[in-house]
Amino acid sequence: MCLRRIFHIILRLGVSFLFLDCYQGPKSGIDDFLAFSQLTTSVSTPVPLQVQVSGLPAAATVSISDSLGEILTFSSNSTQSFPTKQVAGTNYSLTVTAQPTVTPKIICQITNPTGQTGFPSTVVQVQCGTAFYPINVTVVGISSTNTNSLVLSNNAIDFLTVTTNGTYSFPTTIADQQSFAVGVFQGLPNHTCIFKAVPANTGIVNGGSPAAPILNCFSDISVLPADNTSILVTDTINITLSETPTAGSCILDATVAASPTNLGPYATLSLAGNVLSIIPNSGSYSPTLAAPLNVYAKITGCTDSGGNVLLEGSPLVVNFSLVANKYYVSPTGTDAAAPACATPAAPCATIQQGVTNCGTNSCHVFVSQGTYTVTTAISLTKKTSIVGGFAPGFGTRSPSTYQTLINDSTAGCGVSYALPCAPIIVTLAALTANEVVKISGFGIFASSDPTKAYTTGIFLNASIPSPGGLFIFENTIVGGQPSSAGGLLSGIQIVGSNNTVLEYNTIYGGSGGAASSGVVVDASSAVLTWNRISGLGSVGSAFPTNYSAGVEVRNMIATNSLAINSNSINPQAYIDATVSASNFFGILFQSTNLSTSNVAVLGNSIYSGNGSLTATTNAVRYGAVLALDMKLMNNQMITPSSSYVCLFNALTSGVGSSIQGNNFYSCSTMAYEAGTTTSYTSICPGAAIGGLSSTSCAVPTYLTGAGAASQNYAQNPKFVNATDIDHAFDLSSSSSCYAVYGGINDNILAPYTASDIETRPRTQNTAVAAPSFIPAGAYGYSIGAFEFNGACK
Repeated sequence: MCLRRIFHIILRLGVSFLFLDCYQGPKSGIDDFLAFSQLTTSVSTPVPLQVQVSGLPAAATVSISDSLGEILTFSSNSTQSFPTKQVAGTNYSLTVTAQPTVTPKIICQITNPTGQTGFPSTVVQVQCGTAFYPINVTVVGISSTNTNSLVLSNNAIDFLTVTTNGTYSFPTTIADQQSFAVGVFQGLPNHTCIFKAVPANTGIVNGGSPAAPILNCFSDISVLPADNTSILVTDTINITLSETPTAGSCILDATVAASPTNLGPYATLSLAGNVLSIIPNSGSYSPTLAAPLNVYAKITGCTDSGGNVLLEGSPLVVNFSLVANKYYVSPTGTDAAAPACATPAAPCATIQQGVTNCGTNSCHVFVSQGTYTVTTAISLTKKTSIVGGFAPGFGTRSPSTYQTLINDSTAGCGVSYALPCAPIIVTLAALTANEVVKISGFGIFASSDPTKAYTTGIFLNASIPSPGGLFIFENTIVGGQPSSAGGLLSGIQIVGSNNTVLEYNTIYGGSGGAASSGVVVDASSAVLTWNRISGLGSVGSAFPTNYSAGVEVRNMIATNSLAINSNSINPQAYIDATVSASNFFGILFQSTNLSTSNVAVLGNSIYSGNGSLTATTNAVRYGAVLALDMKLMNNQMITPSSSYVCLFNALTSGVGSSIQGNNFYSCSTMAYEAGTTTSYTSICPGAAIGGLSSTSCAVPTYLTGAGAASQNYAQNPKFVNATDIDHAFDLSSSSSCYAVYGGINDNILAPYTASDIETRPRTQNTAVAAPSFIPAGAYGYSIGAFEFNGACK
């Protein structure tokens, strides 16, 4: 209204009368007096300054002081006032003069530590809570040319990605008195990263951030000739390091040693930039050393410009076979008879030609990146190794980078178990103790011909290399995938053979046939260690004709020995429920076995697979015509649900049985013996250190109470949430303490039982004290393929 009237006044009377009608003089009366009185009172009257504490636990105290030096001490959540009141509008400043001294550590923070007092009072909030601290890690030794990601983990749930050296913090802080466990989740190509012993990479947060553990990635990023391959007597070994060490700081060990033989006494060491060279004295190791011979070189010391020991506690060791000849194969090569193909510049085109050129001498065939389709199986009968994963030109080797693939397209095979189709067939004769034949660095694919009922990736048929040996390592092997409903599709089939070691392979059985097995061991002696082995899907439901298994064991007798150690079995089915069969097993002992007295199943993570028939789906199944010894120690045995049985024995067990330190999870019944749920006494012999007690075994679900003195458990291991087979069954600080601490000392097959599937040492867990419920006799090893030294739930 006032503005409208102003507008008219301006128009009619002029500016001089502009405010006459808008102005209203002061009113007088009791209301104005009271308002004025209250205002002056609020300005001049002293008011209390109060502190309200919340989140303070029992038995804890906190002290708060003001700028006048007055102190309030709280022993519970409450509100208190400072003794001296202050006029409203006065500046205040509060501090925490004494934090709580309790464990876990409590930190109290003032939400508004400074400000002005107000009328009628001012309340300052103090919030208390458990202290959280960052977890740091220092990384050294990464090559300056690295572009790949190193993924570190804390407690297997918090992840940190780095590409260069430095000190880093994990995204998530950890509460005081909670555990931390820093590990390598994904390593770097061509680097080996190892935590230094001090500061520890596992432990308990105690009143502050723990000292940053140091991850030392100083490594040989390339070795030429490639490590774990072969050298000639005139070869110089060039080792490219991830960092340049101080001149003269690296030492070539010159200790005289045999079996294998140390090259150190017969060579000198030189350094040019970041390349170490091991040079044979007088240009040759001959005549002192002669092929065939297993040799190694060990380098210690090596410091950086700051004096830090780069090889602290872990010498750099390279291993070779000293051989008479080497031949090279490339997709761009040309086949020709020996002496052709003896240089990287003029390779053969086919692997078989390289093998043929080797003749009867100790020899290695180096195969470069590419795809090799074989129409006639590669035949290894003598002293020849085949090694893939080389770059074109053979200047470096990395099987994961330079994939070397062998595809089976052979004919005249696959009609029977005794005559499967296979791209590689091994029938070695006796080797000397110094000779080892190797198959390494390949992707091997069995036949996908739908007319082939029996296929495998590698067929060992009466291969008897003893006292030498056959090593099959660092391969990916995939069984065939025909649509035929008959036969057996496997990754590796070992029949009537000995002295065979399978390590660090990823192996799949085939899919689509009547039966699928990752590895078949038939009347043979072998070591299966540190592999990831999966059976895949099969068709049909009639057991024992139709089934899938990670490992299948047949026709064993007392003179056969088999160690199945630290493998991840059926990880593919564990992460993918669509991998299924009617009858599915982790390890299947067929009814044709006559003796398993020398068979041990140690430290594996074994998933039964996704079988639709609960009666014939087990983590481990013994189908026998005789009482077989069952030696199962420190294994995780898992089934899909409580409808399944983890361990099944068709008969009573042998007197040499030992079932210790295992964890049975998800299965409703730990074990059946003789096909019943009540006959447990013979499966549990009750030996002094070992077997389960017959009293405990009488109840299928006994494993959670006092009966755990048998050293077996039925607890949720709480594996990490894995989406790939590499991390299926991995333990973490969230895992059950039974799984982390409950394993016994099964270190009976050194060096295989000395480390887990990720090469971590199997050690007694000493990061924190073992929980009281872990039974006497448990050694503190983690149960399963993965070792975890740290806290648990």
